[in-house]
This record gives sequence, C-alpha cells and structure tokens, in this order.
Amino acid sequence: MLLHKSMCIEHNDFVQELLTKFVEHFSAIYGPDLVVYNIHNLIHLPDDARNYGSLNNISAFPFENYLGSLVELVRKPSNVLEQIVRRLHEEINYAQNCNPTSSSPHLRKEYKNGFIPLNMQAQKHFREVKLNGFMLSIHQPNNCANIRGDIGLIRIIVCSGDEIVLIYQKFNQQCHFFEYPISSSKIGIYVVSELCANFSTKNIKSINNKCVMLPFKKKFVIIPLNHD
Repeated sequence: MLLHKSMCIEHNDFVQELLTKFVEHFSAIYGPDLVVYNIHNLIHLPDDARNYGSLNNISAFPFENYLGSLVELVRKPSNVLEQIVRRLHEEINYAQNCNPTSSSPHLRKEYKNGFIPLNMQAQKHFREVKLNGFMLSIHQPNNCANIRGDIGLIRIIVCSGDEIVLIYQKFNQQCHFFEYPISSSKIGIYVVSELCANFSTKNIKSINNKCVMLPFKKKFVIIPLNHD
C-alpha cells in the first residue's frame, strides 16, 4: 500500500497502525531482543510516504539491482569509472537512435479477420498493446485488467482511427476477498465470477490496472499490479 502513489496517502494512518501491531506481535513472539533496527524501522515507513509519496520514489533497490550491470561494463582493472561512463553513453545513444522513447501506447502483432462490433468501424486488430510500464494482450495471462471499475478479460484490441479501443468481457459478480484487517476491495483485490456473455468497449485510457487472476473455489481472485 505504501508503494502505491495514492494509497500511500489515503491509507497512511491505517498502514501505520498495521506496522506498529506487526512489530508488537513480533516482539511478543520472538522476544524484544530480536526487534533489530530493520524491524523497528518499519514503523517509520509511513512517515517517509507522507513526506515523499510512494516508497518507490526513495527506494534504493533499482540502484542495488543495477550494480551487477555496471560490473559487466568493466573490461579491465584500470580507469573503471571512465569505462562505465563510456559504455553507458554508448547504450543511451543506441537506444535513442533505434527506439525513440514515447509514452504513447505501442500496438504489436497485427492480425486480420477479428470480430468487430457493428457500431465500430475498425481499421486494424492487434494482439498486444504496450503501455508505459506494462503490456496487455488478448491472451492469458496478460488479458486481465481493471477497466474503469470493471474487472474483465480483454478479447480484442482495436485501432479505430486515432483511438485504441479494448473489447472485453466483464465479470458480473465482483466482491471483496477478505474483510480483515481492511476490506480487500479498498486495495483493488476482488473475488469474481460469472463472465458476461456480452462484450463491452472502452478506450484504452480507461485502464486502471493490469491484474493477476488466480483460481479460487471455482471463482477467481483478482490482484492488481502496481505500475506507478
């Protein structure tokens, strides 16, 4: 919740309460001597979220993960810093020349003979669309999404003029998965069932989240992915 750009503020006090309870239970179960700095520090994470927003904004994990890539850029023991800077400049220039950056959706894998609703004059069909940070597809497991509050499975991706439209089937039944310590629906987790036979259409800008769909007692649990 502290990694999400809106939840980290909206539910900050509640997360503070949960983390404090966790540390208290940890002490009772394992003993106060094992409440080391890393455990106690959890209590202060909500304060960081209040000051800086999502913890992704101040996380050092991307830098730590990238250390391995930097090591691979070194060819000899002398002038290590110069080698790294030179290789990084080469990679950046190559990426800019071959793959110009764009925040616009990128359609992939065009195909023909797809179904189109009668009220839509489509120009092209695509199997995939890549957005900023994630990819959606007409095939599982990448076709489940929260589309303006509807949990649905994407069946067709259409480019109609300048508009990208998702044609999907939504689940008619949608309820929370758990109620304690918070209703799961408040953090985007649902149990869904009864896939609608009719198709719905929405502009791709209506996407709230890509989701993971897991089987559960002849139904499905839907868990949102954080793309912030």
